[in-house]
Order: sequence, then structure tokens, then C-alpha cells
Amino acid sequence: MTGSGVSRVRFRKPPVVETLQGVYFRALPKFSSAHQGLLWARHFRDEFPHVEEKNCLEELVELFGERIGSSRGMGIRVSDRPESPRLWARSDDGAHVLQIQRNAVIMNWLRDKDRAEYVDYGERRAEFASKLQVLTQFLSDEQLGELKPTSCLMTYVNHVDIESLAAEGLQAANVFTFFRNETNDSWLPTPDQLALNLSYLMPNERGRLHVQINPAVREMKGDRQFAMRFELTARGRPEADTLEGALAWLDTGHQWIVNGFVDFTRTSWHSIWEREP
Repeated sequence: MTGSGVSRVRFRKPPVVETLQGVYFRALPKFSSAHQGLLWARHFRDEFPHVEEKNCLEELVELFGERIGSSRGMGIRVSDRPESPRLWARSDDGAHVLQIQRNAVIMNWLRDKDRAEYVDYGERRAEFASKLQVLTQFLSDEQLGELKPTSCLMTYVNHVDIESLAAEGLQAANVFTFFRNETNDSWLPTPDQLALNLSYLMPNERGRLHVQINPAVREMKGDRQFAMRFELTARGRPEADTLEGALAWLDTGHQWIVNGFVDFTRTSWHSIWEREP
């Protein structure tokens, strides 16, 4: 890892189509929808001019020492007050989304058919850190409370193209290291469909890495493109309930996602995705 905690593993052209990084924090009772609008108008309007209101996203907390349901996390309500809406703001080009609610800040990066260039994590981390700093200062200026992180979330969604859904099993065997078709009698053929859901515990109960693989269909210039949706999500609690603690955890989550991606995929594909030496 570098000084900022960013993983050394890098790909110039990974199959990433969307990333998400977010921080949940203790609910701020005074932080209303009016304050969300004021925050957006004062600091984020130029960068994210297209705004919608959506339902709040529930915070999921990883449980440990539990055998049932722990891998999926536990949803919690942070307040019994009526919920303020989630402010969902998009950039002009649609590549960046900022989401703000009473107990969370989330940023998404999205790639479409017209944007092939990947935005590196270091750049996205710096942008996200700047938004958290703006929020921290805004809360202080408006005397709304202090940002105290409770959990962090990072997701990478990858699309690995396939010719058809019927070819998913063959492509999975070609791409993923875990996929084998080895039976005692070699009677079963290669599966034609794949759905996978696995979770990995981080050391010292810092969180989990969740891995999902499912079939997907997306529209590409009017045509349907079949793909395997390969999603990696890291979720956990920062060691310190500070902005620095949250960013440090996101660095850890990024490291687990990138190295998990490497472990799951064959080296022959790493050259296609241009892994840096």
C-alpha cells in the first residue's frame, strides 16, 4: 500500500462499470431536507446540477459471532423520526452521482458506452474526501452537529461480456479461478448458468468482502449485450469515528476488493485488462 493506503494493484482497463463509496454516520436530528437543499445549492449545484429526491438507503451493519444472516448484514434504523428524503444529484455527463441523507454520504461513478476511460481510485478517493470535508464544515457552520462515522461501504460492479446467457458457464470457467468442472466420473457437462454469493471475513472483524456473480443484460447502441455481473462489496466499521478513520477504512475496503478481484480472475485476463506491473 502507498502512503494513502491505496492498493498497489492497478488495472488500466478493468471491466468496471460502476463504483460506489459511502460513509454512514450517527444521525443528525437537526439536519433536515431543507439543510440538504441548502448544502447542495451552496456547494454542489455547479458540479451536480440534476437533482432528485429518493427514499433513504438503510444502513447495513455486519454482525460477528452469528451463524445465520451474518453474511448479509443487519439493517438498522438510526432514528424513529420521519425520514428526510435522500438527495440524489447527478453531474451533467451522468458519470458522477452524489447522494446525501441524514446519516450518510455516498458517491457513485458510472461508465457508459461513450466513456471508456476508467477513473482511478486515488482520484475518486480525493473527490470523496473533499465532499466529506465540505459536509463537515457545513455542519459546523450551521451548528447541526458533528460527523461521527458508524460504517463504511464500497462496491465495484464489473461486467464480463459473453456471447449469450447459454454461454455463461463456459465463460465463467474461462475467467474465474474458482470455477472448475471436475467430477469423479466427468458425467455432468459445464453448467450453462451461474449464480454465486460468497462472503469473506476481514481480520479483527473489521468487516466483510461480499462477492456476487449473476447473469446480466444491458443495452449497447440499441443491441442487447449479455454479460456476467461480477460485484464485489466491502462493508465494515472504521476503527475511529472520525473522517480520517472512515477514509482509512475505505482504503482497506478498496484493497480487499482489488485483491479479491485478482484472486477470483485468471492471469490471462489480467493482461486484457492491462494490469500494471
